[in-house]
Amino acid sequence: MYFNLRLFAMTVGLRGRIVFGAFVGLVSVGAGIARLALTGLIIARVFEGYPLSAFTSYLFALAVLVMLRVVLQYVRDSVSYETATEIKIELRRRLYTHALALGPGHFDQLRTGDILASLVDGVESLEVFFGQYIPQFIVSAVAPVLIFVFMAALDIQIGLIFLVFAAITLLIPNMLRNWNITKSRARRSAYGVLEADFLDSVQGLMTLKSFGQAKHRGKLLAERARRLYQTTMGVVAVDGASNGATILGISAGATVALVWGGYRVNDGTLELSALLIILMLGAEIFRPLRELAQLYHQGMTAMSAAEGIFNLMDSPVTISGPEPRDGAVGSVEDVVLKPEITFESVSFGYRDGTRPAIENLSFTLRKGKTLGVVGLSGAGKSTIVWLILRFYDPQRGRILLGGQDIRDLSLEVLREQISVVTQDTFLFHGTVAENLRLGKPEASQGELEEVARAANAHDFIEALPNGYDTVVGERGVLLSGGQRQRLAIARAVIRDPQVLILDEATSALDNVSERLIRETINSLRADRAVLMIAHRLSTIQQANRIVVMDFGKITETGTHSDLIHKGGIYTELYQESDPNDKNPPSAK
Repeated sequence: MYFNLRLFAMTVGLRGRIVFGAFVGLVSVGAGIARLALTGLIIARVFEGYPLSAFTSYLFALAVLVMLRVVLQYVRDSVSYETATEIKIELRRRLYTHALALGPGHFDQLRTGDILASLVDGVESLEVFFGQYIPQFIVSAVAPVLIFVFMAALDIQIGLIFLVFAAITLLIPNMLRNWNITKSRARRSAYGVLEADFLDSVQGLMTLKSFGQAKHRGKLLAERARRLYQTTMGVVAVDGASNGATILGISAGATVALVWGGYRVNDGTLELSALLIILMLGAEIFRPLRELAQLYHQGMTAMSAAEGIFNLMDSPVTISGPEPRDGAVGSVEDVVLKPEITFESVSFGYRDGTRPAIENLSFTLRKGKTLGVVGLSGAGKSTIVWLILRFYDPQRGRILLGGQDIRDLSLEVLREQISVVTQDTFLFHGTVAENLRLGKPEASQGELEEVARAANAHDFIEALPNGYDTVVGERGVLLSGGQRQRLAIARAVIRDPQVLILDEATSALDNVSERLIRETINSLRADRAVLMIAHRLSTIQQANRIVVMDFGKITETGTHSDLIHKGGIYTELYQESDPNDKNPPSAK
């Protein structure tokens, strides 16, 4: 039988329990041997003409053995499944930790549904491998040998017949291994594609309906489902062939043993009682193999699903904290960094530099100042944010936070100093308060209300059915776009960060709300640095300094008035902007 050593390596620390479960299974086999031997002896005594009263003690012992086996089976299953559950919990912890270390830069290139197929369904399917396949594998490897030893004490010849056919039965599924692996991989791939497309369809249901493409999408999902059906039937076919071959081996072994045993009983070289006991034990010698064969295709499916898990775990972490050395900062405690961001000749391109995003970028944002960044789509504005947070590292140049190279800071320290509000605000399914406390888990109700007022969110929160205890739905679907952004701003502010970054954070706000948020930002920037990325020029007109980006480079820099008089890209953006974006800022 095929056995995945890498999966088995995950059982470190729990192997004693796995061995104990297998041992209980072997004891259960021993009870089965005793039960069948006793059954054979009773049948032999019946043929020999013994009265029923002579079997009373035998029948009582038989009942005890049956109950003992039931108890042993329950103990084995309980131990095995509990062990499998603990392994799954640890595996999920390791996967989650590794996923965090990989960061958004890795998962932006993958489909969410396919990832879920590995991280959720893939891990769950491993319960069969850890809870049933491994213990049964041990039992199936040891039990036939133990039973053969018992048989050999009665008759070596028939015992050898059963042992040979048991070995053949054990090897048959292994001969189909490559076929099984191929079919299992095809099914896993089809399942991942279906789950990814189905998740896309649910999340984009409004778009599909508005464009009249719901039926077309339904046909695509039907094709994906049919492909999954076809690959599943391929796995079933392999499983059927494996089970059929196993049953053939079992039947052939029993037939040969019966014919040879009957011949020897007829010529007087073997007692009838010995033959009956051996034939009864024949069912027991094949039982563990039959059970393993039944689990085989489930084990192969689990091992195929594990490939997706291994692909994730093998993905290299390209962004990590500093190696221990002089000058490196690795703990949040007692870390005091100036609220100052500096880019020194930074160049970066996605896909290992093959798709340039920013080139030779240099600027400094100091405490108490607001830096506005504008430019056409694709100019590299949001890339600045991802580099500051170290979702990516630049190929050239360096970025400083408070005079420290951010690569010399632990990721925990770095991200503790920074809060970001993006245009695509993400709220988790939960209450308003729970989402706000992501920024500060220990925040009191008073603190929540204070930051909500600062972000012009308190009034609408109070108007919700349950106020701060109102569930916002998945991705905040029960709130408007402007409400979600105001919550996101409040969540960022409650952290009291050194650097506040707003990436199109006010794009969904009405003019009144945006004005209030601008006033809030003005009051916040006294003790911190504020970086504002915007298309709406009214948002950044208040900035102390504005940089204009084009194709990853800074082409203009200055205040709003300076840039208007230069007549460059900023002037063009200003002239083409909405009239509401040309209103002078309300705060200096």
